[in-house]
This record gives sequence, C-alpha cells and structure tokens, in this order.
Amino acid sequence: MSRNDDRLNIQDNIAQPDTSQNLQQNQTPLSFPSPTEFVDIPSQGKFYPLEHPLHGKSSIEIKFMTAKEEDILNNKSLLQKGVAIDKLLQSIIVDKNIQVDSLYVGDKNALIIAARISAYTANYETKLNCAVCNKNINCSFNLDEMRIFNGDENINPDGTISLELPKSKYNVVCKLLTGYDEKYLSQSTEIKKKNKLLDTPVTDQMKLIVVSIDGNNDKGFINKCIDNLPAFDGRFLRSTYQKMIPNIDLTQNVTCSECGNEQEVMMPLMAEFFWPR
Repeated sequence: MSRNDDRLNIQDNIAQPDTSQNLQQNQTPLSFPSPTEFVDIPSQGKFYPLEHPLHGKSSIEIKFMTAKEEDILNNKSLLQKGVAIDKLLQSIIVDKNIQVDSLYVGDKNALIIAARISAYTANYETKLNCAVCNKNINCSFNLDEMRIFNGDENINPDGTISLELPKSKYNVVCKLLTGYDEKYLSQSTEIKKKNKLLDTPVTDQMKLIVVSIDGNNDKGFINKCIDNLPAFDGRFLRSTYQKMIPNIDLTQNVTCSECGNEQEVMMPLMAEFFWPR
C-alpha cells in the first residue's frame, strides 16, 4: 500500500500567520517527502536472526523509483558486474540498516517485483525460448498476479530445512539462500569462465544450500557427498527445496506459437526486467 509521509506537524484550531507565499517561494522539489510503499515479504521476518533489522517484520518500506534509479539501471559498469539491481534496491530501501545482500532470495524478489510495478506498471512482456523447438515465445506476465508463498510449515524455526534423500537415505539440512550466496555463486561462475574451467552450477548451488549431511557439517565431507550424489537425489533435493522456501511464484504456463508445446516458464529477473517494451 503506497503512502505519502505527512511530516508537517501543524496544529489545528490555532491561528497561524499566513506563510503560504513564503513556503512556495522557499520550497524546492527536494523539500517534498518521497512517496513510499510497504512491501510484504515472503519470509514475514520469521527466519532472520535476532540482530537482523528485519527480524519479526513482515514488510519493508521502499521509495518509488526516480531518475536516479534509472541511471543505476543504465550504468554500463554496474550492468557488466551484475550488480545493477542490487544497487537499485539498496537505493530505494528506506531503512539503510537493511543490506540487500543480507535479504533472503524470496524477499529480494518481492522488492524487485514491487519496484517494477510502481515504476512501469504490472505488465511485463518478454521473450523466452521454447524447450522443444528453441523458437522465441512471446510471454506476458501480470505482476499483480504473482503469488506470495510464505514457506512450508515444516521449515525449522531457525530457517533450515531438514530432508531425507530417497536413494542415498542421507539426512540433509539446508539453509535459505541470501543475496550474499547469490553473489558468491555469480562470482564463482565468472572465475571459472575466466579460467576456462567447467561450469558446475547445479552442484555449486547444492553445496551452498546444504549445511550438514547426517549431522556432519564439514564442508569437505559435504562437497564430496554432493559430487557423488545419485541424480535422483539431486533432483529431489533441488525441487523439494524450491517448493518449501518462502518466495514469489515466478512461474507461468505458456504455449509455443510455433510448435504448440506447452511448458512452465520462470520469469527472468534481470536488469532488462526494468526496461518496458
């Protein structure tokens, strides 16, 4: 719900000198409070540690985007580094004690959606590739219809997820990923690319998600287990994890106009998301 902050403490029923002309002369556009809105976050603040500014809070106050934020989205250096959206979000968050990198991924997604709606409306059109014929599919998303999922009821109070893998019978404990983790994965991918190493996004993500296996939290042990994890277990882990974490549902069913294939697609949240057609 959007609001305009009323910060003028003017008492009613008390005669005041007429200063409206002076106010009009002295007031500049920067004198006016920026309109803001409160964005409901999927985690509802349940899983943040006690010292985090979002602990126990169900929403985040953000400012509406301005030309300043559009400059951020068009900054070539920030785009090349893949940090334009993070810089944008940090700019519009009202409480500067909240660091974007510390947000859970689902909460961060909620802010991205809200910022896009307030700046450029809820209609988002893009093109995605068909999984069968590889032709471009025209996709239209109504961002107002994106559903918030507050997380599975079986998530532990500390924000971890306990699962038993069906094939190996490993008991794994997973954590909710944050912006720090996203940045780590992105940097890891870039390092491998520069050094012409094999890109391993699937196992890299699982190694980051899993914090213990059968009670053992040694990273070397965890990494070795994941490298040798049956494919069935790996798929089960990733799909179950995605179904349980608090997030915005970014999926939509589309039909390819070329081959008629029906598929579920994930709406991409790249910097281009803020550039309406």
